[in-house]
Amino acid sequence: MSLQTPQPTEEQYATQTSRRSLLALGWTGAGVALGTWVWCRGERPRTVRILRRGDRTDIDGKGREIIERTYRLGYDYEARHGG
Repeated sequence: MSLQTPQPTEEQYATQTSRRSLLALGWTGAGVALGTWVWCRGERPRTVRILRRGDRTDIDGKGREIIERTYRLGYDYEARHGG
């Protein structure tokens, strides 16, 4: 005894295909509309400057706190995930 999934008829296949196409078209249109809206508002994506070796950043005297928190987070991560 074999279990086989019934194959869709031509009409069912055409309906599924057109439904998928319609959904894809709808999501594409929504993406274009959103992109156009952002572009028309004049908002630009925020650029992030990548730090290089030797770069310095101001941490307002919180260096010790940052180092301790980083150590604690790393310790917890290693304990939870094994390294």
